[in-house]
Amino acid sequence: MKIAVFGGTGSLGSNFVRYALERGDVEPVVYSTAGAGAGNRPAHSVEVRAYPANDPETIVFDDDTEAVVNFAHPWERRGGIDGGEQIERFAKLVAAARRRQPSLRLVHVSSMSVFEPFRSAHPFSETDPLDPPAGDVYAREKVLAETALRALPDADRWQLHLRPTVVYGPYCAAWTDRLLAAFRRGNVDYWDLSGSIQPVYGEDLSRFVHERLHDFTPGIYNFPGPEKVSWQAFVDTFREIVGVGELVRVPAGARDETPNAPGIVERAVTKAARTLRPAAAAAAAGRRTNATLLTRSFFAVDRLLSDAALRRDFPTFRRAAPSEVKAELAAYYRDRFAGDVEQR
Repeated sequence: MKIAVFGGTGSLGSNFVRYALERGDVEPVVYSTAGAGAGNRPAHSVEVRAYPANDPETIVFDDDTEAVVNFAHPWERRGGIDGGEQIERFAKLVAAARRRQPSLRLVHVSSMSVFEPFRSAHPFSETDPLDPPAGDVYAREKVLAETALRALPDADRWQLHLRPTVVYGPYCAAWTDRLLAAFRRGNVDYWDLSGSIQPVYGEDLSRFVHERLHDFTPGIYNFPGPEKVSWQAFVDTFREIVGVGELVRVPAGARDETPNAPGIVERAVTKAARTLRPAAAAAAAGRRTNATLLTRSFFAVDRLLSDAALRRDFPTFRRAAPSEVKAELAAYYRDRFAGDVEQR
């Protein structure tokens, strides 16, 4: 089965591409505005086709392409056009491809940010209104992308939209590499980590998308992890794996008041994770660092999704809790940060 993958050079997309290649029953073709040099980790065994950011409509999928899987985001200004225009042109590309190939299916991966603003102890359902804050460009573009795609003819018959929560696991830069790197470098300040989340293991998301390609089910589904945990419990998983740095609570007045939208936090930690080097981490070990990583009110807010529809329609699909994959995360840490670990 040949599929077109967008966002296949990012953390979630490359995780899925790697998973699909290991299974061997799906042939992913990655479409990227940066081409093969965009950091796509399985690039040695997957075809990467470049396209202009401002003109995705120039893409013509191979005749035997059966599905489009989209992980792409953020839609930062590229090619002289902003994110909103890029989204509209991407939707036109998908619509044109669907007209040429009426059996084409779409899997679109959104994120928890579509549910902003969150409310304490309230698990959002798929039918709750999408109303992100006006200043949260990341979340608003997530809503725009989902809305534009859902507005295409007969979307209910050929589109599957997934809304995962915090995704972690191997090669998930924002919520794995960055946390591991932070504790390797020393202590990490925090203000309030009492907010509840349902972290989802990256391979579970990849596995679910892969299964739906073979057993397609259209609709909109929240995709949280199986357990509700506090941010502190989640972060402690990585602190315990590293065994070097500690969490240090700071007064509320010391917190970073930078806008705390999920997209802003994710982009910031991802950028930092990409620039970290093990040698630098080892040299800095023991120092308090990353003072603004966890000192945000973002981590004090419950960010919960209802998984009732997921459990109803896919009763046999099992999602792993952080405690169940801790050994896998530890093995990944030893491999990913091998140079740093050997020096300790």
